[in-house]
Amino acid sequence: MLRSTIMALAVISLNHTAEFIVDGGNAKASDTNAGSADAPLKSIQKGVDLAGPGDTVTVKAGIYREKVVFRTAGTADQRITLRRAPGERVLLNGALEVRGWKPISAAEGRGNPQFSNIHVAELELPEIEKLDDKYRKFMIPNVVFEDGRPLRVSRFPAGSRERLALTGGDKSHVVDDKTLNQPAGFWDGGILTVRHAKSTNYDRALIASYAPDKHELTSAVEGKEETDIKADSYWVTNLVSIIAEPGMWAIDTSKKPFRLYLWPHAGEDPNKHQIEVTRLSPAGISWEKTAKFITIDGFEVCHFDKFGIGNESSGGSDIEIFNCVSFHNIALGRASGGMVLSGVSNALIKNNVCTANFQDGIELEGCKNIQMIGNDIYGNLTDGVKVAWHSSNILFKQNFVHKQWGFFHPDGFQTFSGVTDLTLDSNAFLDVGQGWQCEGTKRVKLFNNIWVGTHHSGLSLSMRDSTAGQKFFPCSEFTMDGNTFAFPGYGLMGQSQSDTLSNNIFHYGKGGGGSMYGGTFPWTEDYCIFSHYGPKPIMWDGKYVTFEEYRKLSNNGAHSFAGEPGFINAPARYTALKTKNVGKNTKTKFHIEISPKEFAVGDHVELNWDGVVRKVTEVGDEYIAIDPGTDKPNEMDVIANWKDKKDFTLDMRLAKDSVGKGKGKDGRDIGSLIDLQAYKAGDFDGDGKRDVPVVPKEAAFAGHIIWE
Repeated sequence: MLRSTIMALAVISLNHTAEFIVDGGNAKASDTNAGSADAPLKSIQKGVDLAGPGDTVTVKAGIYREKVVFRTAGTADQRITLRRAPGERVLLNGALEVRGWKPISAAEGRGNPQFSNIHVAELELPEIEKLDDKYRKFMIPNVVFEDGRPLRVSRFPAGSRERLALTGGDKSHVVDDKTLNQPAGFWDGGILTVRHAKSTNYDRALIASYAPDKHELTSAVEGKEETDIKADSYWVTNLVSIIAEPGMWAIDTSKKPFRLYLWPHAGEDPNKHQIEVTRLSPAGISWEKTAKFITIDGFEVCHFDKFGIGNESSGGSDIEIFNCVSFHNIALGRASGGMVLSGVSNALIKNNVCTANFQDGIELEGCKNIQMIGNDIYGNLTDGVKVAWHSSNILFKQNFVHKQWGFFHPDGFQTFSGVTDLTLDSNAFLDVGQGWQCEGTKRVKLFNNIWVGTHHSGLSLSMRDSTAGQKFFPCSEFTMDGNTFAFPGYGLMGQSQSDTLSNNIFHYGKGGGGSMYGGTFPWTEDYCIFSHYGPKPIMWDGKYVTFEEYRKLSNNGAHSFAGEPGFINAPARYTALKTKNVGKNTKTKFHIEISPKEFAVGDHVELNWDGVVRKVTEVGDEYIAIDPGTDKPNEMDVIANWKDKKDFTLDMRLAKDSVGKGKGKDGRDIGSLIDLQAYKAGDFDGDGKRDVPVVPKEAAFAGHIIWE
């Protein structure tokens, strides 16, 4: 009896779990407290440090300006859980709040005629101050925020994507005898960016000196690429003298304390607003490589310099990330964005929002056994989702990737460098730059996905087999069943070395050249719909052929057919802009990729899937004019022609009278069954309820603001 009692007490002791309460806004909170409701902890990190297997850290509402690192492992039966208090808003913010603003004098404005609109505040950033002088002056904060809005660093020229031509120079110098006519000292301390036309890469460095007599800028660090004087271009940032409009800033790091100059976006005293700057704090919530069996639930994470949630050092296992919103995390470079996992095994990323991050939404590098389910990913500057570097056994299911085209190299989905055993199931990709850039990827299964309305190509399945000098393999072994591929800006889809296709819709949505599907390697296909308004829509063995020629040559498509799919509600035509004529476009006139004859005066059109009903007012030989136009024409704009329809509610499922209804294998409908409007509402599992958190109003400010 005594022995049984002792054993029972031992079990109770072993299974005992604790809850630590963090309440940073509580006057009684202290990291010397026990972490009870009456004596809460001050910082989240202290709660995580105290937690062991089976323990929970519950965080009360508030803004926590700290980063959190897990160093302890849970177990399979007793996970360590970090969660927000139910119903409360918890924000981890990596930025520093700046106060004490004062108007500047004309002398401080260094000749800027707008000096009376500019304020200055002192700023201490120890993360930058400790760097070597040559780099310290260059490593300014990436972004300044005003009431959550990202502001632009001062820029010359100030306009969206404007660049200046060189008349001379090399890796360390820029010569421009047309523009660089300012007095001595004017450009000193600014940041010089050179865009190389051939590679589209950038060299960026501090301006070490300016020689007015030579019209020459000298950079502090030599560029990586040779300068092409005829094609390359440049611009200058981060000088108080070139702050030209509301919402611009510059920082002087030449002496301590640093001085931050600001023309507030609101146009009034910045002391009346919350002004924040990023401070080289790399991650919001992360873990060390020994951490495992941890759960992160319900946090908003923003303004960190690398990523919101993820791991800085490769490793960790059995990680769960639920119900988080990661936004405005601002590094530009590899392994940065909303959520970044490197070398992680066994993770579940579910019901999160990754938006307006200045790199990728979600990125996996060298990960195994990862599930990404029910996430909303949109408006990030680069790729929506990136999976790379030997990642394997990856499930991407019921996610919505959209509005992913604003800048840089915006793929909805990207895989490269040895990705294997990848499954995409019931995902929607809408309004993205390129649907999927795929290299070095094999053993892939695609079920019930939809790619619609890309600004560039649809699916690019590449035969390249190397990255950065490392050998991998071409794309191969793709199985595609029940998907819809529609309305690409340019080509719809390439192919891998060996594809098996069934129950798919390939809808080009335009006439003219370009293939709906095709390549060099044979594939197996049946029960598909091919819809194209040109004469030879398919490439077979390197040649464009008609649908009937394809069937005879390939012995495929016994139950497939060519014709209109018959969607419930979709545009009649779709086009990107003609690249060579981008410079001719205006706010109302667009030179388009397809023949303008596919439009008529009076047609109702939609620009960039924005839902606004516009009318075609003119049809020229190479362009169409529309009303109303757009304030910011973009080289990546796309136009959908709905003809006489005014209801732009996109529904790519088959209508009741569609020829593909019930004509798929086993009597199924052909194509994807996804309800796009449900996905737009955040309902990915079809239960009529929103699956992801409500996005804070601050995240509505697109990351593109800082560049446009």
